[in-house]
Amino acid sequence: MLWDHTSIRQRLLGILAIQTLVFLIFGMIATNNVIRLNDLTRSIYEHPLVASNAAVQAHLEEVEIRLAMRKALQVDSLSLRVDLIVQINDHNTSIRRNLDLIRDNILDQDGLRLELETRILLDGWQPLQTEFIRLLDNGNLNEATKFLNNEISPCSLKLNSNLTRLNQIARAEADRQIAEANSTSGKVLHLLTMSLAIALGLSLALTFMVTRSIQQAIVSLKEVMASIVHSGHLQKAKVTGNHEFAEMKKDFNILIEMLENELWLRDGQSRLRVALAGNYNLNELGKIALQFVATYVGAGMGALYVYNPETQQLQLLSSFAPHNSTMLIQEHPLGEGIIGQVALQKTPILLRNITRDQAIIQTGTTSEPPLNTYTFPLLFNQQLYGVIELAAHELMDQNKQNFLNSSTAILAYYLLSSTQKDKTAHLLAQEQASNEKLHQQSIELEALNAELEQGQRQLEEHFKALDESNIELEEHVQALNQSNTELEEQQKIMELQAQELRANNAHLIGLQLTLQEKNLQLEMASQYKSEFLANMSHELRTPLNSIILLSQMLAQNKQQNLSKDDQKKASVIQAAGQELLQLINHILDLAKIESGRTELLIETMTTQQLISNCQDKFETLATEKGLSFILQDDLKMSFTTDCEKLNQILTNLLANAFKFTSKGKVTLKITASNTLDLPLKISISDTGIGISPDKQELIFEKFLQVDGSISRQYGGTGLGLSIVKDLVALLRGRITLHSAKHQGSTFTLLLPRFLETATQPGMSPLPPHPQPILITDNQTSLSPEDRPNFILRNASTFTPIRLDQDPDPILQGKRILLCDDDLKNVYTLSSLLEDLGLEVLEAYNGQEAIQKLEANPDVDLILMDIMMPVVDGVEAMRRICRDSRFRHIPIIVLTAKAMLGDKEQFIAAGAKGYVSKPIDYAVLTNLIKDWLKEEQ
Repeated sequence: MLWDHTSIRQRLLGILAIQTLVFLIFGMIATNNVIRLNDLTRSIYEHPLVASNAAVQAHLEEVEIRLAMRKALQVDSLSLRVDLIVQINDHNTSIRRNLDLIRDNILDQDGLRLELETRILLDGWQPLQTEFIRLLDNGNLNEATKFLNNEISPCSLKLNSNLTRLNQIARAEADRQIAEANSTSGKVLHLLTMSLAIALGLSLALTFMVTRSIQQAIVSLKEVMASIVHSGHLQKAKVTGNHEFAEMKKDFNILIEMLENELWLRDGQSRLRVALAGNYNLNELGKIALQFVATYVGAGMGALYVYNPETQQLQLLSSFAPHNSTMLIQEHPLGEGIIGQVALQKTPILLRNITRDQAIIQTGTTSEPPLNTYTFPLLFNQQLYGVIELAAHELMDQNKQNFLNSSTAILAYYLLSSTQKDKTAHLLAQEQASNEKLHQQSIELEALNAELEQGQRQLEEHFKALDESNIELEEHVQALNQSNTELEEQQKIMELQAQELRANNAHLIGLQLTLQEKNLQLEMASQYKSEFLANMSHELRTPLNSIILLSQMLAQNKQQNLSKDDQKKASVIQAAGQELLQLINHILDLAKIESGRTELLIETMTTQQLISNCQDKFETLATEKGLSFILQDDLKMSFTTDCEKLNQILTNLLANAFKFTSKGKVTLKITASNTLDLPLKISISDTGIGISPDKQELIFEKFLQVDGSISRQYGGTGLGLSIVKDLVALLRGRITLHSAKHQGSTFTLLLPRFLETATQPGMSPLPPHPQPILITDNQTSLSPEDRPNFILRNASTFTPIRLDQDPDPILQGKRILLCDDDLKNVYTLSSLLEDLGLEVLEAYNGQEAIQKLEANPDVDLILMDIMMPVVDGVEAMRRICRDSRFRHIPIIVLTAKAMLGDKEQFIAAGAKGYVSKPIDYAVLTNLIKDWLKEEQ
């Protein structure tokens, strides 16, 4: 037969050519009919239906005009009537636009004539509308009603009739074209069915003929494959036939050989993982790993070296079948010898046909030097962890090399895991010892505080005795002056009094020495108090960070899996956390002021900026409480002061004004004062509950309010105005109060226009460079031209901000290293950052952070905690900045440390940003965006 003398390729090409010709003929016929059907369908939707829809829409607009006219007759408000007239004009415009669509898309001549008639009717209808509007404007409602019924309504009915007829004409044309399209569709379907049947029959006949011609060879090959599947053993095919199947047999046998090699390799990797899966220390793991790989590839001798990154040395960990273990080199520097060179270049080296008298492969019956060695590095994520060298009589073929190269990550991973386990056990022991030491120090501190309190009470008693002694001394002096004429008679009495005076002086000197000693004790107590406040700030802010951020996530209900009641509970938790944070900040502010170590950051600002800041903060609150918020700036000038502390003063005063005012207004006024040295006058007035004159001095005292009912009704700790008073004194200003019961209050603040930059006693100046920049709650980004050297986030006015739900493309795929020893903070921040599309790497101390950077040098940004075990955040930042590979990576400090001097320490260590806990996540997010933009 002809099929026996042709190749399979020629047979298939012949069938394909015949099928292509048949389908081409029938395809051309079908395409012609489909094009015609498509033209009909497009004609329907581009003309009649567009015209019909425009007619219906114009009819609806005409109805809306009539309704608007009726409403205009019924309303009394001029503004509502003007709105209705504007609606009438808009509806007229829409009717004309729809008539244009009808004119452009209707295909019938009668329809075009009717459209022109309707347009003329609309031109006559609009003057009637104008007359109707004029009558309304003049207040002639009765005449307007008659005009509407007698003139406008008949015209409206005629217009309505024309639009209905236009719709009917367009619909009739659409129905005709749809019927024609349905008829054409049936013909096309019939033709395609016949064409498909003929083509399918011809294809089946040709396919059957070719199939029979090659069936025998395929069946033979199939039997070989079935035998492999059932027996589980690979075997090569034995197929006789034409040229194509001979080539197929050759390729099939090559595939079998590749599968055998791959199965051998995968079996070795699986057995290697099983062998290393136990709980081994580093030495045990090294012996097991080296023994397995050497045995599996048939090596006669081997050595495993581990890499120490601190010394950059490769140290011998274990050996396999050494002839003389003392001959093995214990350490290899990077780049020295084959071991060092492999570690340096991180690629294997194969040596062939070598002789070494010292290295002998010894068995029970022979002792010969090896001829070949294969040395390969142990890498995981391109990080070097060790080197293995194997020696054998036979050459390491490519299959064995592939196994060793593919096993390097497995060996390196288990070496790293074993090393980390050893380090973790050591760190846990250190942490336990540190906790015991901290507990002992806490007990000692409590005892010391008790002693200091007792000493303070004794000092107060000494002061009281000193005051009494001074009063007695003054009485004696007065008696001497009055009895000058009796001096001679009372000489003996005066001598006795002189003796008593000397005794009193000696007593006073003793009291002075005691006072100096007590002052030293008070200074030590103040230092202990500062350290205690710093530790308490850290311990309180750390859990508050998780509470506020997690409750904010729950309140937003991104997953839509919480009820309204659950969201409200989450909001209550968040609000309670913010109130606790505000109390902590007040206590810290008070401690800084009392210690005399508060910093002044002198800047220039304008009164317009001050007014704008206050308006941004309290305008929403004023609207919610229904109060008028009046802002008046009569000066409109610039001045120099500590802007942050001035904003804190005004924020406290305005917050009190809004808190104690239920109706009326709150006024902020900036005017000129009559005092030359204090020319800037800022007044804050309210119409609230007021303060009686006998209680006005109390409100500036610490922890005091007017009465207990105020605290119960309005809340608060009594610290706000005390802090305000101290901050005003720091700004060289003065604050006064004018108030009356139930008549409101006015706080007046007098300030110098130019605050001197000289440092006051007890006040630490800021370093001139770098200049920190304060990011406030209403500032969410930085301008490119104002890139700071350091960004400080002040959590004293924590304000939750709704997070943007849309993912930012700047953050997508970026890698962030998060370093914090608190698991709760790591979980909270990782969840929030991953929701933004960021990839988060976690580390739990500074040492782990540096190791993570070594393994992942492509990190884009680092978030660093400060108080951590092993290596703290400050030391970790110093090491990172000293490394030229990582010093370009921005570091943002996340810490609960909020005491004086902390931020200068972070700047010196290399931090680019600072956010105190609890973290305002929206500000942190925008801070990350700004630095990632800068890196790009």
